[in-house]
Amino acid sequence: MASIIERACDSIPEFRQKYEKFSKELHVQQYSSGTITGYCHQLATLCFHFKKVPEDLSQEEVRDYLSRLSSGNSCKISKFKHTIYSLRCYRKMMSLSAWHFSLPRIRKSKKLPFVFSCEEILLFLSSCEGLRSRAIFSLIYSCGLRVSELRHMQISHIDSRRMQVLIYQGKGKKDRYVPLSAQTLLDLRAYFSRYQPKFYLFNSTPGHPISEEVIRTLFREAVLLAGIRKPCTLHTLRHSYATHLLEFGENLLRIRDLLGHTNITTTMTYLHISRLEQGGKSFSPLDRVIAGVNQPHKDENEV
Repeated sequence: MASIIERACDSIPEFRQKYEKFSKELHVQQYSSGTITGYCHQLATLCFHFKKVPEDLSQEEVRDYLSRLSSGNSCKISKFKHTIYSLRCYRKMMSLSAWHFSLPRIRKSKKLPFVFSCEEILLFLSSCEGLRSRAIFSLIYSCGLRVSELRHMQISHIDSRRMQVLIYQGKGKKDRYVPLSAQTLLDLRAYFSRYQPKFYLFNSTPGHPISEEVIRTLFREAVLLAGIRKPCTLHTLRHSYATHLLEFGENLLRIRDLLGHTNITTTMTYLHISRLEQGGKSFSPLDRVIAGVNQPHKDENEV
């Protein structure tokens, strides 16, 4: 089946020329491949719906389209936001300073993320079926990775001598180092010994990174087996990483760097769901999770 971009190009006069120019400008401005794909997809979806190029859309048409998206589920809300982002970017890249309609501002959500407890992290990891699944999620949690960062992780990015992991060209095309968990290293060695990956740490086929769909499927399976009922997504592991670092005493500014945040305000979200204690030295929380859970609990009647 033809993609939405191909269908828009075939059914709308001038769209192919507009699309190619927009895509070229995004590449010249060094937007990430994911952003380019997302913007072009949302723009093509909007234009195909009305069978018009963006310049010919009326304010009423755009408002009606956005209204239907804004009143839908979380998936539609995401499309609502990215449609606005794509139209703003299109206006900028195509030099349409005198566009005949304005775009609504996007209100930031004030919802706090759900996080796993330390016990739930261990239960989740123990519920992963197979060495590959455990290695994937041990690495995501212990390093606070985004799914795109996990997918493009290369074998050479794991430095077991210095116990560090290089997150190469993460969001915003920024590199960063994070501590490598001793437990995660054991999981990776067991996985590597059996699967012998090439180039990418986790492959779908030789020379190609594992797909996001496969990772999300493995995550849902592990959550189901663990019996975890709280709302959670793959990104919950990253939220849990940051929250546990705060609770174990890591410095907020250091956590900002470990997460690859540009703005400290983004990192400060975790202040609302955790306690900030004294601390400074960097570490991976997985090792302390294991150590903490394995410690004998004091009887409630003990003084």
